[in-house]
Amino acid sequence: MAMRRVRGLSLTELLSTLAILAILSRSSVAVSQWIDSARADSAARQIIHSIQFARLSAVSSGRNTLLCGSEDGLNCSRHWHADSSHVIVFHDANQNRRRDASEPLLLNARWQEGEVQWRAARRSYLRFRRNGSAKDIGTFPWCPADLDPSEARQFTINFAGRVYTSRDKNGDGIHEPNRGGGAISCSG
Repeated sequence: MAMRRVRGLSLTELLSTLAILAILSRSSVAVSQWIDSARADSAARQIIHSIQFARLSAVSSGRNTLLCGSEDGLNCSRHWHADSSHVIVFHDANQNRRRDASEPLLLNARWQEGEVQWRAARRSYLRFRRNGSAKDIGTFPWCPADLDPSEARQFTINFAGRVYTSRDKNGDGIHEPNRGGGAISCSG
């Protein structure tokens, strides 16, 4: 009876394979974190662009302009949930803080999926005067859909109508609010 030769992996081959797998698993975590960070940066750019567009529209037209959340993409609502609604911009000719049929949409956009809320003295809209100054100041905190606080951002609009973005001031990987201490909260 002839003996069959059994082939397997040597200890060196096995250790090399395990080392490669360990490197690949670490790199996939880094790629995943990079993708999450890119998603947060994209959401930040969308929000800043919409706010700056509304301000620029007010200045360039010399008309009061309003930015608000919208459930249907046509009319203002109190909801700013980015994953289920639109953001609209229009010239509010009669200053009634709602879009009338005679006021065309200047922008109808959907922001990145996540949670966003306009916080400004119980107002659900942001108004810019014809000179670009903000009639309503406040903040837009944004949290990703998975509520990961390391990807959260906050945008503050001052009276001049300028937007300030939160930063990670203490190097812990989580942005702090523009005013006050602590971290931006993303509790569900």
